[in-house]
Amino acid sequence: MNQSQNRAGRKGRTGRKKPSAKKPAARKAAGRSFTGGNRKTARTGSSARTGRGGRAGKSSGGRPVLKLIVGFLIVAAFIAATGYVVYADRYESHFIEGTVINNNDVGGLNLEEAKNLLANSSDYQIEIDFRDGGSEWISGDSISLGYEYGDGVEQMLASQDKYHWIEGVLGETRSYTIDNGVHFDEEQLASIVNSFPELAGDTQIAPVDARCVRTAENAFAIEPESEGNWIESSRAFACISEAIGQQKRLLNLSTAGAYESPAVTADDPELNERVAQLNRFLETTVTYDLPDGGQWTVGRDTLIEWVSAGAGGENSGADITEEGDSGTDGREMGNSETGDSETGGSVMDYYLDAQVISGKCAEAIASLASIVDDIHTSRTFCATSGRTVDIASGTFGRQIDQAAEVEQLAANLLNFENAEREPAYLMNTYPESLNGGDYIEVDLSNQMVYLYKDGGLFYDTPCVSGLADDPERVTITGLFKIQEKDRDRTLKGKPDENGVPTYESFVSYWMGFSGAYGLHDATWRDEFGGDIYEYAGSHGCVNLPYSAAEAIFNNVEEGTRVIVF
Repeated sequence: MNQSQNRAGRKGRTGRKKPSAKKPAARKAAGRSFTGGNRKTARTGSSARTGRGGRAGKSSGGRPVLKLIVGFLIVAAFIAATGYVVYADRYESHFIEGTVINNNDVGGLNLEEAKNLLANSSDYQIEIDFRDGGSEWISGDSISLGYEYGDGVEQMLASQDKYHWIEGVLGETRSYTIDNGVHFDEEQLASIVNSFPELAGDTQIAPVDARCVRTAENAFAIEPESEGNWIESSRAFACISEAIGQQKRLLNLSTAGAYESPAVTADDPELNERVAQLNRFLETTVTYDLPDGGQWTVGRDTLIEWVSAGAGGENSGADITEEGDSGTDGREMGNSETGDSETGGSVMDYYLDAQVISGKCAEAIASLASIVDDIHTSRTFCATSGRTVDIASGTFGRQIDQAAEVEQLAANLLNFENAEREPAYLMNTYPESLNGGDYIEVDLSNQMVYLYKDGGLFYDTPCVSGLADDPERVTITGLFKIQEKDRDRTLKGKPDENGVPTYESFVSYWMGFSGAYGLHDATWRDEFGGDIYEYAGSHGCVNLPYSAAEAIFNNVEEGTRVIVF
């Protein structure tokens, strides 16, 4: 063979090898109809094929099983859905389980069975529970109980959604009430209710509101409310009637709200705020610093008596009472924690009244003023002659401004402001001794005038004062000051009926100390001193010798004290 033939032979051999991969498949297919020894060949062929492609062979074998499962589930779901729907049709004529009408379980009953159950009152009775633990029973027969539902039951059956039957089977409850389905004899019921011993007036205790009480420590605290067991027959009748209408088998009158409740409880905001204010008021102190170094204080022991108290609670949203007392509105009051009265006392209302407090402040400040005030209208003067004389000198000393202090004290207390201060004063002045500094002393009894400078005698002279027995001409007495100094003045008396001055006198030195009264020279006189003033006194001025007037004039200033006695 030549080369080309050899290549062709090799190609032929090579070409024959390519389809060899299909031989096992052909064998397998053939092997399925083979028997005996040929089966081994078929298995071998299959083994040879799966040796490289085993996974593909396994997947192909599992598909029928999956399809079988899915098909089974679809058929089961269809059967279940069909069964649910078919079973739901039952509830076109029966109530779904868990349905309650007027407190009667009608679940699973058809229309007639439900009507018969609802119409049967022979076994109906209701238990009435009271707050004190007692109970009463009322049967349907005792009040001629009956039912008139009309087409209400039919409408309720028709309105239910039958496809929700599974919820009732699983335990869900639906409660309904058919209005006007129940009727009974109200007079019979009222007679039964009124016969309950729990409603007898002598066994009932009215509720007591929470209130503010005054404690032994001079403070205020809240005494909690007391519920009592007071219930009006009419209110009990209304609650029981409603319960029977709803076909309830048990009624707790306390839970139903039949009992009268306290109007004010211990957590009432207004009551708590009032008590807090009262205690803040009592904690306020106002202290006055006194002139002698002591102190005077308005504090708790005083303020506790300034808190207003009255019956009726007109000034408060809550009853505020004495500790241990009980309020009353004509009913018996129960025992309290701090008292055991059976009839109770008047409800007391503690509160802060600004007008009352202002009045109390006025009383307190008046009392303080009686301690502090030191008012004088005369001053002690030691005369040159050695006598001690009281000189009228106007008002001086120390005096509290009571109006201003009352206002300030009331503001401190009502605003709960602590304070320490001196009182407000109208006057707080004490002049120096009359015997000190520069002053002129006029001794009318001895008819002498003395000039003191820096507390020492500087000049003295006799004088003539006003006519002693003539009230219109007598020289005035008291404490004065030089109001004016003037030279060369003509002094004129009061005009007579013709308008002519009763006298005219020229003076060289004029020192006025009170209106028309003054000291001046009197050159028309030859003598001074002695008893001249008793029969020939002046018109009220103090007459001096010319030289004396000149000396005094030149050594005093306006404002120099003049002491006349």
